[in-house]
Amino acid sequence: MDVARFRRLISHLLASPVVLAACGGSVTEMPERAVCIDPSSADRYAALSLGPNVDGIAFATRPYDAPSTTARTRLPSLGAPCSKATDRTACEARASALLVTEEAEEAEGWPVNGAVCGDRASRGAALACSASANDVAVITSGDDVRRASLDDVRRAVSPVETLDEAIALLILQGGNVDCNDANARSESDGWTFKHTVHYCSGRVTESFTKVSREGMLSDAGQNVVEEADNGCIEGRRPAGLRPTGSPWLSAVGPCLAEIAYMEAAAVHAFADLAARLRELGAPRALIERAEEARRDEVRHAALARELAARHGGEVKTPVVAHAAAPGDALAFAIENAVEGCVREAFGAVVSAFQAANAADPRIRTAFASIARDEARHAELAFAIDGWLAARLDAAARRAVAVAMDDAWDALAAELAELAEPAEEVRRVAGYPTLVEQCALLAALRDVAAAA
Repeated sequence: MDVARFRRLISHLLASPVVLAACGGSVTEMPERAVCIDPSSADRYAALSLGPNVDGIAFATRPYDAPSTTARTRLPSLGAPCSKATDRTACEARASALLVTEEAEEAEGWPVNGAVCGDRASRGAALACSASANDVAVITSGDDVRRASLDDVRRAVSPVETLDEAIALLILQGGNVDCNDANARSESDGWTFKHTVHYCSGRVTESFTKVSREGMLSDAGQNVVEEADNGCIEGRRPAGLRPTGSPWLSAVGPCLAEIAYMEAAAVHAFADLAARLRELGAPRALIERAEEARRDEVRHAALARELAARHGGEVKTPVVAHAAAPGDALAFAIENAVEGCVREAFGAVVSAFQAANAADPRIRTAFASIARDEARHAELAFAIDGWLAARLDAAARRAVAVAMDDAWDALAAELAELAEPAEEVRRVAGYPTLVEQCALLAALRDVAAAA
């Protein structure tokens, strides 16, 4: 997260009322587990095997957002390119020209994600939204040397014969799949893979993608495991927090009562955070910031409770079921990324919006203070993320990045499922409409992507 840009966003929202534009069952058990490839690895094509009539495929890459004049670097080849050419030297020179020299500038190539991405359907973004590289390929067959698209590569490695090849093609073509659980089912005409999305609202969905023997991807349906509870979606939550289930966007009192519930729950969350930091030997400064944040949340809960009472809202005491804290640095880093870097940051921008737009002066004053504190809490999450990143290996850091990306997607999907705030909630409490929340999320995500 670009902290300077994040601070400017909060300051801008606090400065004045803002007009925002619109922005665009049961668990299915899978019998097999396919191992996900690492799409950022130089060996990302190694799981594929060549079909008939192809001698080899040579690959090259460069960073996705690099200028077209940036030199490409070679990746490991499939098969033995140019091995059956009449003049192997001439064949290799031609292949090199198409891959890495001046002729390669004309090749558009295809985007490759830096990690196995989460479900982007709710984001409505193109594959390139999370691309980190742009690849090109050359296929050789005898004396034939030709530039190849990803679709050409898919045809050259078909028929697909193994589960490992199928999941590699799924990921290389931008498909989504569970990587940590049983995720596949072999069938006579191909393979079906499962991808599960756990939304912060409690909604759980499974989506299925079919990979044919020709390597083609097709939608194989979706299963809703659990429906959303439609609780308040911003702010850091403790593990095991039970939603209120209240129609909290129907009136000002219930809205403020729901916010008070979440602020009180955050007291538990920051107490847990400070304890985990101590267990992992974090710098004293981070622990002290977590303890200060817990004290902030005590004050926020009292402010919101008082406001809720003034508007007839009944505040419930948070119910936190017993749940074990994340057991290692990776699990803790993922929790911090989701609850802090994403949810806490979103809570800060929503509070800032309310501070600028609420008709009730007491709400404006209270939420201006809350927004500034929540922004500091989000910055604490960013600092913890940086500290933990230095303790994790590359694979673990990628897992955290994927979890954070999925958390942004889940938040966007939850917004689409929420009820529209009642007119008095929008006017008196300054709570943003769904369109405005979507725009706030888009602005915040732009700041996060700029890091």
